[in-house]
Amino acid sequence: MHLILLAFFFLQDELPPLSRDAAAYYERATAEPQPEFRAWMLLELARSEHVTEQRWKVRWLEEAWRAALESRTPVRLVRAPDIPADTREHFIARAHEARLDKLSLQSAVIESMTPLNPARARDMYADALPLVIPPSACADALVPEPGPLYEALAVLLAKGFTPAERKEGRPADLLRRTLASATSILQLPPIAQAIAAAPWTERDLPLVLSEWAAAFDRVNADPRQYDHVVTPLRAARESLNKLAASAGLNSDVVFRPLEALRERSRKIVPCESPATISALSATTAPADREKLRAKPHEFWRSNKAKEIFQQAQALVYDEARNLIRPEAKTTAEWLARVSNFRTAFDGWTASGEESEEDYYQQRAVILQLLYDIEADPQAKESARQALVHFILSHPLRRTKPMEWLYPLQRISSTELVLPRFEPRS
Repeated sequence: MHLILLAFFFLQDELPPLSRDAAAYYERATAEPQPEFRAWMLLELARSEHVTEQRWKVRWLEEAWRAALESRTPVRLVRAPDIPADTREHFIARAHEARLDKLSLQSAVIESMTPLNPARARDMYADALPLVIPPSACADALVPEPGPLYEALAVLLAKGFTPAERKEGRPADLLRRTLASATSILQLPPIAQAIAAAPWTERDLPLVLSEWAAAFDRVNADPRQYDHVVTPLRAARESLNKLAASAGLNSDVVFRPLEALRERSRKIVPCESPATISALSATTAPADREKLRAKPHEFWRSNKAKEIFQQAQALVYDEARNLIRPEAKTTAEWLARVSNFRTAFDGWTASGEESEEDYYQQRAVILQLLYDIEADPQAKESARQALVHFILSHPLRRTKPMEWLYPLQRISSTELVLPRFEPRS
């Protein structure tokens, strides 16, 4: 069916025929039921140096854009400070590094479309606005990461306008719309980096810096989000200060709003973090401090999960927390441990866990641990196959594809789902 559609499009637009490898990869991409993976594969094709026909690339980017709109995750999430590894939020944040969320995929399409069709890339960017980032609470262990959209903005500002359009002030207009739609302090540092990397006319640069400064009075700067951007804001200030100085402008336009923001932040009780815990201990009651603390969801909470985890640890470490030596793995005691673990592990189901997702993540962690400790190549491959079989057969793929994919990333096996386009000829 897909080959028939391919032939139809060819006849309609008179596109040159694809190579056998490109056609086969395209067919596989369009047959992928998960929109996140479909968008990734179409982007892979469009970015390939092995395909030179720009009309095919534009078509694939349009299809990737439509697939990105179907992504179940609106925006990538990153960890708040000091979130432990054995938590649901740590797992999610690491999984989101794949950038298969809607915003990251849209941004990647915009970047790739810019050199091919700048006007269409600008339209896509406009469609991605407004990017509304809701406020965060101190209890939130995850924070939205809007940066990918402004990485695309940087590409547009640098390469998406003709000289005539720059003289008309079109880049400044795009930036003005971007800043007018910003809702969170999280958005201002990456916007600043896009400004710093762009070429500006002598007329537009002062206006652009003033618009960026004015946005501080409009955006939300709650304690959780402000804590997250303290360092990026410092870098943004330095970048824009250099830009202002190079143009002979007064740097107060950059410094004054940041000083005002810092003054606002002093009136807000900060979230608890390694940097604030000493001050909060001296000034805040324990009951109030509890409200200022991130509350990640810890793994290994059920009795069965704890038992499995402890038994798995006993296969890796001795009582002194040293790695068990290979010669100790031939003793009767070791073999008994392995037998007990296998019995418990094989009988472990999701029924006793808080969610199917928690069960998946925890079981994948244990299978990953068993894979990591194997030294014998044959045994290691068996452990890898056990992990891959568990992942590929799990239904989480259909609902939370990034979290489902993460264990494959940890064993460098994502090509089973997201293959690179590497033509054989």
